[in-house]
Amino acid sequence: MFELVTPLSYWILTILWSVILGLYLVKLRHLSKAGGAIAVLLTILALDAFRTLFESLYFGFYFNSLFGFLPAHIGTVLGRPELLVIPKVINIVVGVVVLVLLVRRWIPREVREKEARMSEQAASRERMELALQGADLGTWDWNVQTGELIFNERWAGMLGYAVEEIEPHVRGWERLSHPDDRLNSEKILADHIKGRTLSYEAEHRLRHKLGDWIWVLDRGRVTERDADGKALRACGTYLDITRRKQVEAALQKSEHLLQESQRVARIGSYVLDISSGIWEGSLALNYIFGADEAYEHSLTGWLALLHPEDQQWVADYLAHDVIEAHGRFDKEYRILRQNDGAERWVHGLGKLEFDDQGQPLSLLGTIQDITERKLAEEAQRKTTVLLESVHEANPDLQFVLDSGGVITHFHANEQELYVPPEEFFGKRMQDVLPEEIGKKFERSIQEAKARESLVTLEYTLPMPKGKRFYESRIVSLADKRLVVMIRDITERKQTEEALRKLVEATSFQIGAALFDSISMELLGILGADCVFIGEAHGVPPKSIKTISVTADGKRTDDFEYDLAGTPCENVVGKSLCSYASGVVELFPRDRQLKELRVEAYVGVPLFDSHGSTLGNLAALFQDPIEDVEFKESIIQLFSLRVESEMERMRVDNALTESESRLDAITNQASDGITVADTDGNYTFVNTAFCAMTGYSTEELLQMSVFDVTAKLRNSASFSESITSKAGHPIQVLLERKDGTEFMSEVVGQMITIDGEACVLGTVRDITERKQAEEQMAASLKEKEVLLREIHHRVKNNMQVIVSLLRMHSRRIEDVRLGRVFDDCRDRVNAMSLIHEALYQSEDLARIDFGAYLIKLCRNLSRAHGASGEGIVVLAGQREVLLGMDQGVAVGMVICELVSNAFKYAFPEGEMGSVSVSLSNRDEDIELVVEDDGVGLQSEIDILNSPSLGLELAVAAVTGELGGAIDVEREHGTRFTIRFKAKSA
Repeated sequence: MFELVTPLSYWILTILWSVILGLYLVKLRHLSKAGGAIAVLLTILALDAFRTLFESLYFGFYFNSLFGFLPAHIGTVLGRPELLVIPKVINIVVGVVVLVLLVRRWIPREVREKEARMSEQAASRERMELALQGADLGTWDWNVQTGELIFNERWAGMLGYAVEEIEPHVRGWERLSHPDDRLNSEKILADHIKGRTLSYEAEHRLRHKLGDWIWVLDRGRVTERDADGKALRACGTYLDITRRKQVEAALQKSEHLLQESQRVARIGSYVLDISSGIWEGSLALNYIFGADEAYEHSLTGWLALLHPEDQQWVADYLAHDVIEAHGRFDKEYRILRQNDGAERWVHGLGKLEFDDQGQPLSLLGTIQDITERKLAEEAQRKTTVLLESVHEANPDLQFVLDSGGVITHFHANEQELYVPPEEFFGKRMQDVLPEEIGKKFERSIQEAKARESLVTLEYTLPMPKGKRFYESRIVSLADKRLVVMIRDITERKQTEEALRKLVEATSFQIGAALFDSISMELLGILGADCVFIGEAHGVPPKSIKTISVTADGKRTDDFEYDLAGTPCENVVGKSLCSYASGVVELFPRDRQLKELRVEAYVGVPLFDSHGSTLGNLAALFQDPIEDVEFKESIIQLFSLRVESEMERMRVDNALTESESRLDAITNQASDGITVADTDGNYTFVNTAFCAMTGYSTEELLQMSVFDVTAKLRNSASFSESITSKAGHPIQVLLERKDGTEFMSEVVGQMITIDGEACVLGTVRDITERKQAEEQMAASLKEKEVLLREIHHRVKNNMQVIVSLLRMHSRRIEDVRLGRVFDDCRDRVNAMSLIHEALYQSEDLARIDFGAYLIKLCRNLSRAHGASGEGIVVLAGQREVLLGMDQGVAVGMVICELVSNAFKYAFPEGEMGSVSVSLSNRDEDIELVVEDDGVGLQSEIDILNSPSLGLELAVAAVTGELGGAIDVEREHGTRFTIRFKAKSA
């Protein structure tokens, strides 16, 4: 049976296999869709075919017997071995084909899928690398358990390294991390490792190879965990954000600068959304409004901040004039600050922004706090009202400057200005005037601020009508403003120049030469066509005879004329008279005016020192004149010199007549009287001088002053002595004829006799007076030494008392009794310092309280331990001189008030300051003692104080000093004491 089944099955399987193969090839798609069942069946058939193939080869000897049951001719055919080759070959081919198809259908597909997947992964990795390069990202791969940390080249290159230069471990990252950032980064990473966050992200700094720090954005996440959730592996990226950080820092700095600028300028910015009515503002704006972030930032909230009187009109203005009319917001209004309710003035500015349809979208702008400006304007308005009346009456040009030197007000009173008002209003004086004058003004303004007193400044300006002279007076006000008063002093300067010329022209001239010089100078200064000086004749004067006439720049002939019908008739013996034009028409009888074609006239009368008429001085002009006042002042100035010379000439005549009488008088004088020429040769000596020197009159007239003086040996020293000490006594050692010397007091004076300069000397023998003075000086020196010794001993004794009181105070256990001893010690010490100051002072009658105040306050501070408790003592140094009695009283008052401040003004642990100042206030002396402590209680009456210290202080003020005391209790305590200094 086996032999039958096996060949038969072989043939059956071969045929079946061939059918299945055909079906497989025809229905390949359908078979593939059948799934795994067909694949299993085909595999079994293929394996069975191979098995049958090998069996047929192994059992080939059964083939002949296998087909024995068939008919002989069939069996013979089928049993032929060569006939078995066909099914064998078919079986083998079919099996191989099936195997190949199976391998290509299933096994190679898995391989191809795997290769495709690997290729896709490679492409994905390549795309990722390109993406990382494009995004400029560095990557890292961290083995959490071992600490191994792998970086890519971009990560290393970001820091300037090659990959192999960085240790592939967490330690390498730690060494490169900034210590200030590492802890924060490690904390964020630890939270992610523990599963608290989905990813890790941190910004930190890494050190570049060049030493700089770069900022990186570090991102990553755990990619692998074990079954317990423990992190095994993490991967991430690095992005260089240094530039972004720099931009952020710059933006932050810019934002801070903007906020600070707004805060300093008190300007806040805002953005108002029109549709919602919500606005956003800067921090400076919140500060201006006194509002916090929780305040309602809406139009309703903004309107609630407005002053009730301004709310409605501001709301209408915003709605109609700005939003509806598409205008700008530009208004000043009041607000009530939200936090303190304070009223403030603000200036709002805003500009609309529109959408594509031209409808208002938002309002952007600023709001500035202008309260100080408004207050200044109000103060300025009040000041302006106050000063207007003064300005109207004041001919000077006046300016008011604010604390910064900016011109806020001016009053010109129709004066000519250097520049129009619009060019200097709102500017500084130094910015308007020429550079050099501006610098002088700036220095003077700073000086006025520093000294808080009047500062004057003179300068010249080029004006349309010529150069003008000005004097500016700058004074600083209490509110730091300045007032500048400018006066045109051109006429004064011209007068001074005229006076200078007058002095130069007439200092060494007398008589007719002097009159001619004055006429010539006046002709040039006044721009006149004729100047003459006339002498009056008759009582009352009827006519004038000229003594000097100058015209056309030269001296002309004198003439005489009657006063009647001339302008001089209104001048001589009367007063100054001037006619700016039309003088000929006014005095048609004056023939000389017509001949000279005179149009203007200025004349001044001449009087002697007793009021008697001497004549007149007149200037004639062929053209009308404008500056009449100036010409009047100049001619009056010159008239004084003319008057003195005319009077001198009269006196000279009288002196000539009285010389004989003068000789008699001088010879009877007890003092020596001498007259010497400019070389020192005697021209006159009286009898008293002859007696002093032992020479006769004849001998002295042959001698000079150098023959009788012990020190003056040449004319230069003689002239220098007389010139420098003219009119003042000087002591000169004189030699007698017998060779002895005596001290004399000489008064020398330059005089003119007969037109020649000489020296008039008065000599007095002061030998006995000098001896008496020396005796008095020696006696005074002895008394001064004795007085200094007394002050020194009193000071030493008082210091011993202070030391004893200090010793006893330390041993007293009763605190109150100890304080009494301390108070006594301070009082004695204050008196001791007075004696010490007198001992050290050059003036034993007065004390310079500058050094005394410092030493007294220092001793009091040490005695009370004020410096150790944080209490500062300040002493103002002023040059105040007081006698001993007032000095002791002032010292006692300072001692009591400063000690009380130490005891009561500063509760335990509090710091502060105590200041003492003593200064001259007009005719009084002002003593101020103040502190910034808790203040003197209001119920304490200083005139009936329970405190012994205050009682002693008040008694000293009202008793010894005879002054008054005033107390202020706000912001500490301030005692102000005023008294008059007593003469020594």
